[in-house]
Amino acid sequence: MKRILYLANLHPNKLGSIEEHALLLARELQRRGDACFMGFISQPEPEIATLFHEAGARILTINCGNTALTGNGASFNIREILALRRAVVENHIDLVHVNFMGLTNPALLGIYLTSARIVYTDHASGLPFHRGPLKELASRMLHKLLRMRVSRYLGVSTYVADRLKQTHHVTPRETATIYNGVNLARFTVRDQLSARERLGFPPDIKIVCAVAMLIPEKGIQYLIDAAALIVGEQGRTDFRLLVVGEGAFRGELELRASASGVASSVGFLGRRSDVHDIVAASDIIAVPCVWEESFGLIIAEAMATGRPVVASRSGGIPELVEHGVTGLLVTPGNSRELADSLLRLMDSPDSCGRLGSAGRDKARRMFDLEKQVVKLAELYDELLPAAGR
Repeated sequence: MKRILYLANLHPNKLGSIEEHALLLARELQRRGDACFMGFISQPEPEIATLFHEAGARILTINCGNTALTGNGASFNIREILALRRAVVENHIDLVHVNFMGLTNPALLGIYLTSARIVYTDHASGLPFHRGPLKELASRMLHKLLRMRVSRYLGVSTYVADRLKQTHHVTPRETATIYNGVNLARFTVRDQLSARERLGFPPDIKIVCAVAMLIPEKGIQYLIDAAALIVGEQGRTDFRLLVVGEGAFRGELELRASASGVASSVGFLGRRSDVHDIVAASDIIAVPCVWEESFGLIIAEAMATGRPVVASRSGGIPELVEHGVTGLLVTPGNSRELADSLLRLMDSPDSCGRLGSAGRDKARRMFDLEKQVVKLAELYDELLPAAGR
């Protein structure tokens, strides 16, 4: 029996795709007879905790300090280090899988000071930070030490795996790509009219949906500008833009929609657990990010549901969206191009159907969550052969 700790800077307050990934991994490890521990930075909501317990996972609350996910630098806290080390040692953890936090987070010293194997998945978006000569030298020296402890570096796209060679100074042999996965039982082809009826959406409008953390890098401001072009210049009264998600940028986005005269055509739905229904009710999914997106999980979810995607040509997105095959790619920050691409699909149901069908086939081949968690479990087997069956 292997004892695996899946460590993530995560507040499991909804059953989103990240939580679902952890849940299906717990079920796969239970099926294999392995012990699974979930290390979150807060206790899950009761109904979510119940699902993890039913999957055989033990939940540990582990404070890992401020990390890149919060936008703050990590703080050195000896109690966090000792608590994490104690969690690994007392639970006889064989392997720790680190997610959503940087390997230079001081709290992770608690893992480095144990004998547990370490797997690191990089989920981060954006370009590598530019470093001066001294910082670059320091980075190389630090990551040379970390490479002595980290058994495998994973990217959620080939773009991220390649970037790891720059940011963490690793070799191709030390890296691998395991794409994010989608629960095909939840994100599947559904009747659009039924989904709209459940959600209270009108049946006779064109719905464009964006699902994102509301930060400037996600580019929703340019999508609102595109909406203004569609409604103002084209006079389209059958258009609605739905924005799902929360973030500090929401107030500015609402003001932008109001100032652009499209407040009545743009709905801010907040954080939702029924994204699968909202995607099914939509005609097009828009991903207008202006940074190098690591993967774009909503893209894979839309593809699995058979909905066409209009997305920025950046980061790992072109690995999912093949222009003209599974969706349309646009220049980041170009509202005119974004509006033209949305109008092109709004006016062509046949194109939407063709792109959606091809996207669905690709999602089944490449982004099936059950297959992706099996790949992770097999990687754990590879790294812990002595504990294998």
